[in-house]
Amino acid sequence: MSTRDASREQMCPSLSELRIASAQRFASSERQHFAPGEMLFEIGARDNAAWLVTGGSMELVRRSPLGDEVPLATLGRGLLSGEVA
Repeated sequence: MSTRDASREQMCPSLSELRIASAQRFASSERQHFAPGEMLFEIGARDNAAWLVTGGSMELVRRSPLGDEVPLATLGRGLLSGEVA
């Protein structure tokens, strides 16, 4: 296991079921469902929400100079989308 893999939980902690339930009480909107492939935000956009994944997964990608999608990470249950601007 690499040092990067070993420290991933410290860099991107996954919330426990109890903490997910607690975080949902403080959400600024109702729970939302998104279609597969639906774009949630783009780089450079302002006032993006941070999303807590409570089911399924969220794929983070960037576009290459040729327009191809390059995968960056996959966020699963209990992870936050975080700051992307």
